[in-house]
Amino acid sequence: PDERARDAIKLHLEQRGAVVHTAGLVEKIPTIIAGSNVSGLHFQIILVEVNLPDCYGFFALRKILDTLAGHKIPIFVMSHGFSSFAIRQMVRYRVMGYLRKPFHLKDLEDFLVDRVNFFAQQIIEMEKRNSALNPLVEASPIKIKAA
Repeated sequence: PDERARDAIKLHLEQRGAVVHTAGLVEKIPTIIAGSNVSGLHFQIILVEVNLPDCYGFFALRKILDTLAGHKIPIFVMSHGFSSFAIRQMVRYRVMGYLRKPFHLKDLEDFLVDRVNFFAQQIIEMEKRNSALNPLVEASPIKIKAA
């Protein structure tokens, strides 16, 4: 988004307790991510505008993914519209969801909170399933024979 819209989104989310980093320029992405790694801050989500006037948004997304070097963080995109090419790119980059602009800041907040809660619930459920399966794996004849 343009600088005013980006600042409004940042302020809105920070007022609700989120820690928000904005890049503005693609060149800043590696520095922001490296800084978060040094400080121990881990991103919960990444939100990218994909129809930027001064930068191809999927280039920015590729730069983010390259910088993350394999870390799995849910990525969401926002745009005024999505062409069939953009949708293919979202699948390629494993984008978890998108939000069509224009939107109200409350809609963005609800969208992000809903997605973060969904992923948190999925992680909890996966950990429960894994802990329930662990005794079965430990007692399996294959595991015992391998030991």
